[in-house]
Amino acid sequence: MSRLRSTLPIVAVPLALAVVVLAAVLAGGPRPSLSPPLEVPITEVLHACPTTGGWNVATGQLGPGDETTVSVISDDGVTEAPRDPALWEVGAPGGDAVVVRQDGDGSGGVAFAAASGDAVEGGGLAVDTCGGIVDEAWFVGAGAVTRGVSTLVLTNLSDVPAVADVELFGVGGVVDAVDSTGLLVEPGSMRRIRLDELAAGEAELAVRVVRQRGALAATVIDTSTTGPAGSEVMAPVPGPARAITMTGVVPGGGRTLLVANPGESSARAEIEIVGPDGPFVPEGLAEISVEPGALVVVPVPDTAGADASVLRVRSDEPVVASLRMSPTAVDLAYATADPTWTGPTVVPVALGSSTVPPVVQLSAVADTSLVTFEGFDAAGASLGTTVASAAADAVAVVDLAAPGLFTGEVAYVVATAERPVRGSAVYRSGDLVAVVPLDAAPTTAIGPRVRPAF
Repeated sequence: MSRLRSTLPIVAVPLALAVVVLAAVLAGGPRPSLSPPLEVPITEVLHACPTTGGWNVATGQLGPGDETTVSVISDDGVTEAPRDPALWEVGAPGGDAVVVRQDGDGSGGVAFAAASGDAVEGGGLAVDTCGGIVDEAWFVGAGAVTRGVSTLVLTNLSDVPAVADVELFGVGGVVDAVDSTGLLVEPGSMRRIRLDELAAGEAELAVRVVRQRGALAATVIDTSTTGPAGSEVMAPVPGPARAITMTGVVPGGGRTLLVANPGESSARAEIEIVGPDGPFVPEGLAEISVEPGALVVVPVPDTAGADASVLRVRSDEPVVASLRMSPTAVDLAYATADPTWTGPTVVPVALGSSTVPPVVQLSAVADTSLVTFEGFDAAGASLGTTVASAAADAVAVVDLAAPGLFTGEVAYVVATAERPVRGSAVYRSGDLVAVVPLDAAPTTAIGPRVRPAF
């Protein structure tokens, strides 16, 4: 069986530098002078896409890259296929999971997966940002009941074993899960764990995944076959926070807020919705209480409105949260806590026949910001730009399918903001819906700037 190429060379240089610095200190030599951190270009990006046979995987790089490799993990082992790093390519690689490796000096490699209909258990539309290595990941709104069982997918991105622990939080408090620690994922492989194998009968769960060893990616596929049906790849929620903003609240009803408190003190949270007319507190949601270790399920009333909007949670204790949305009876989607960014941020458009160009929903973090959207074709040629204004107490909606917005067939759009913003891409196809939180493409990382003192 072939193995995924090791990620060890990426970290060898920083480790060697740390050893040299430590040796100099222990030997009594001159101490190095530490300067402010330095932005360094990222030269390699790894993504894990939890796919099956009918899923499409789209890959691209912001700038000229050196290499793109798609590794397909299946029962027969791992097979590798190259892709052109200069192109936006879409294809159905098959297998049970896909690992995308993109090489380039700050080239900003990205990967996305999408499927609909019979290709997705439970039906519906699913769109996913293929994730990278995580230290900790939260998923709020999973379940382990007959209505629909969520599946945790762990992918090992290297050629050494990876280990993770899983913690579960339910409406009654911390769940005594079965065999949830020391979960081993063999090198270059994927492991799927149905949550009813860890804790059967829990209708609503918050899941915490902690990487203990190795290079591990994690995601959850949530499926429902009744009331309402549909599927979604759940985006990892950032760690517990006192302020959470979700920009991907889609038009329509059927909204349920889920808030989990992993701490040891009770949390009191206030809910605010930012709609077309500005922020307001929905009736009955002025304050909710969450006991330590517990998850609360809060139906959002119709008085909250049916427009595209932003939802904010402010709590006196750190919490995690998501919003489950089922605007129709045949699909569901999740809005989650969105990261802040100024870009460049890639919004995927060409994802196969199952999707249409999305609507982007934006909100500024503080000061109003102009956001520039530039469309590109599959060969990376610019197709024009458009500019939108995002304010903190409003939701800006940009329809990337609007006639005349760009001058050709758009494969992807790159968004850049003057000031920090948050945003989500909302994909609709008839009654089907999917939401993808947006974040900046991985072009640079913060590294230590060490200068010898001699």
